[in-house]
Amino acid sequence: MILERDILEPARLHLEQLLKRPVKAKAARGQHDGPDAIFHAGDLVFVVEARASNRLAVIRQACEQARRCATAGGPGTIALVAVPFMGPTGRQACAEADISFIDAAGNARIETPALLVHVQGRPNTSSVRGRPSSVFAPRSSRVTRLVLLDPERWWQQKDLAAEAGIGRGTVSKIVARLRGNGLLEANNGLVRPSDPSLLLDAWKDEYDFSRHRIVAGHVDARSGEELADRFAQAARQHSVEYGFTGFPAADRLAPFAGFRLVAAYLRRPPQEMLLQSLGFHNEDKGANLWLMIPDDDGVFAGSKDIAGRPCVSAVQTYLDLLNMPERAKETADQLRKVCLSWR
Repeated sequence: MILERDILEPARLHLEQLLKRPVKAKAARGQHDGPDAIFHAGDLVFVVEARASNRLAVIRQACEQARRCATAGGPGTIALVAVPFMGPTGRQACAEADISFIDAAGNARIETPALLVHVQGRPNTSSVRGRPSSVFAPRSSRVTRLVLLDPERWWQQKDLAAEAGIGRGTVSKIVARLRGNGLLEANNGLVRPSDPSLLLDAWKDEYDFSRHRIVAGHVDARSGEELADRFAQAARQHSVEYGFTGFPAADRLAPFAGFRLVAAYLRRPPQEMLLQSLGFHNEDKGANLWLMIPDDDGVFAGSKDIAGRPCVSAVQTYLDLLNMPERAKETADQLRKVCLSWR
């Protein structure tokens, strides 16, 4: 794994190139709760918080620590967060906190009254192996999904374990990590999201859509609506357990626009009889039907029949839309505005 100390030198070199002046690093040894390093560039002083992870909760914590160190450093001291690679959610978190950042790829946003530096679009060049287990791994994410399905509820951990279908010990560890990252709040042993939108963003940052197996193909149909209805009819005839996601689910949850691509999670891999009844032809390019075998059955939690169309939850639909083509991003934005604003 990349260590936090290994981020400081690339950050210093990139900062030197961006500022076009020497940047000298000073280790902040012996300072309790102090910064990881102090960079001097002429009359500019940066207090640097380095993190090996770009997870949202980690970035937010680094921003707060950098702010405290900058305040302690006196007027003009610039708070700077350094990571191997800053993703879009991390950039947004830094912008909202008004904290500057730089990554090992050379991307940066540094804004002070006397300095403005924006660099974006440089690819991730870091190689991180041995990534630690995530609270958003397939089975672990069942906890997050449940609390987001009912974010006002104060949950007992035993109830989370029972509904998620995982052991109490595992739930305890997941809850502890989510609380440690500021994503859950507790009250007399009960927990709920401290900020549902933040928790969803943190999950979105780590959601790996590629884990699902997709059988992609084409079925002759005039529209996505017609195809969804045809699939639903065929699924009933062949006793297929499924739940729509992506466009057909969003169309029921928060109608936005017409669609072509139909996606559905299946409990079991599709049988040949189902495919034949649909006139399904395997092809990736131009596919209008994705039959998805999920990496974990937790995707079905919160599923509902909406106007005759079985759909997975708005949370699951939103995460999936962010990984789909066509107008999926706009559809996801509409879905979040209507169903996942939590205001």
